[in-house]
Amino acid sequence: MLTRYCKTGLAQAFLLTLALHFSGCNSEKETGIYYPMKNRTWDRFNVLDFSLPVQVTDKYHDLVLYIWFTDFYGTENLPVNVIINNPSGEERILEVLFKVRDAKDTIIIPCKADTCYDEFLIQRGLKVLEEGNLSVQIENLNPKITTPGIAGVGIKLVPSP
Repeated sequence: MLTRYCKTGLAQAFLLTLALHFSGCNSEKETGIYYPMKNRTWDRFNVLDFSLPVQVTDKYHDLVLYIWFTDFYGTENLPVNVIINNPSGEERILEVLFKVRDAKDTIIIPCKADTCYDEFLIQRGLKVLEEGNLSVQIENLNPKITTPGIAGVGIKLVPSP
């Protein structure tokens, strides 16, 4: 099983995001968390909970949601709901629609072998005003009970350009 993930680069991505997660968050680093999906399938009611430790800084950060798809993913879009709670208590809710295939059923996101990667900027210029944890919940809004073709979902906090 691990051999299959290593061939597609998912093991490397998972280990990289774990390393970034444990390195903390400051103005010069990127931090993130990645959830690989069992059997490359995202169950409809499996809400993903992310908690990123953040520190007060005078720098701004961008919050990015990313998804690893496989070529087995069969629908045009992947709708997700995102809830962001920052340490100071502010809550933001948004729906994100990942466009995966065009009208001709061709995958339109970058792929290598059988794995495709896409990311979406959730929040630009996030300024941390209070130390604590940035909590992010991501819910699969696809009406099917299971969504095959999703290898993993992650978030990362990166310094704003």
